[in-house]
Amino acid sequence: MKKTVLAAAIVTLSISSFMPVMAQDASSAAVVSAPAYSVVVNGKNLDVNTYVDGKCVMVPARAVGEAMGFTVTWNADKTVTIDSGEMHTTVTMGEDSYIGITSIKGVDGVTAPFSLGAGPKIINDRTYVPAELFRVLLGNSDSAVTVKDSTVTITSKDTSADTKVEPSIPNPLTEHKTIDELKSAVGFDFKTPATPDGYSVSLIQDIDKSLAEIRFSKGESEISYRISRDTTDNSGVYTEYQSIKTLNIDKTEVSTKGTGDSICVAVWFKDGFCHSVYCEKGITSDMLSAIVKSTL
Repeated sequence: MKKTVLAAAIVTLSISSFMPVMAQDASSAAVVSAPAYSVVVNGKNLDVNTYVDGKCVMVPARAVGEAMGFTVTWNADKTVTIDSGEMHTTVTMGEDSYIGITSIKGVDGVTAPFSLGAGPKIINDRTYVPAELFRVLLGNSDSAVTVKDSTVTITSKDTSADTKVEPSIPNPLTEHKTIDELKSAVGFDFKTPATPDGYSVSLIQDIDKSLAEIRFSKGESEISYRISRDTTDNSGVYTEYQSIKTLNIDKTEVSTKGTGDSICVAVWFKDGFCHSVYCEKGITSDMLSAIVKSTL
């Protein structure tokens, strides 16, 4: 697979077109053993157990990932990172909320948060994840994950056609030249956040025509602002931070996460919209206050 084509496919992964065949609702049954399911990875049978959470088939993350040549890492914050070399995800135990992020250097791409019907679980000292998660890590190919006749088949090769043409994946990320273009794309109006001192707008884009994102950059520091019609966190950030606080800014409650006095993630809700700010390097409370006030 050519890197240029694969990179484009990964960056343009569409969760709107992602329809997991093993998804379930939030009222799923308890996890039960499913010894009848065998797991085949790239043509090789794995000697592993599987489990079923509601209608979601769960497979061992490390055994399946490493069988495909992926890197599987248990992190200090009790999360697990699965990296295919082109795309990766970090999962949190019990949280049915996932994102895919590009691993290719110089390629910037991240999916909107999505559900697979069950959160990762530790069973008998092993981490189990929905088998469908590997479809995302493999570029969302229709043939990447199949469940048939009590067999879970996962393959990194596209077998949906005899042709070598790469599968076409709709693009959920659309860049725009102006804020007005962005507003038109998402279908709602919003106040443009104030540009932090010393920063400049570096990216204007929508995600799946439903989430507006504006990024500000200054050197190696980047601040991302998002707004969407939502009642849940749209930041797409699930890292655990030492400091968790709630600030009151102009009578608006703002949930923040960070380290010490540095704020990395902030989320607030107003009039049916979710707003979020993310800065990996962190910002001050004064900087956040200025951004929040400008959006109210």
